[in-house]
Amino acid sequence: EGPAPSAPHDSREQVARMAALTVESALGTAVDATGAPLRVPSAAELPCEGTTGVELVFATEDNESSYAAILGAWTAAGYASDRAMQEDIRYDDTVRLSARDRTTIDGMLHLHLGGACQAP
Repeated sequence: EGPAPSAPHDSREQVARMAALTVESALGTAVDATGAPLRVPSAAELPCEGTTGVELVFATEDNESSYAAILGAWTAAGYASDRAMQEDIRYDDTVRLSARDRTTIDGMLHLHLGGACQAP
């Protein structure tokens, strides 16, 4: 007999929790490209097709300070740190968080939060 099959992995709750933490960590109100307050999806709204994830694209009153605060919150939540080509990365065993400050290009912070997701 081989090893028992591993349980399906569903990182939607963790991705949704980190998306909420990301927006809460920003200074002031996070707004989308139309100026509307950013809405963070719930875990139930996230896809689960091998992977799951959410893209957050928003601006704040102070993008530079918000960006630093978000990275700090991710690190404080226990995510390891990495950096590659203008992209800040935080990760753990299941979820990868990536951030790019594109304020000088389009005035927005671009964040991707994702992980594995196998529905049971």
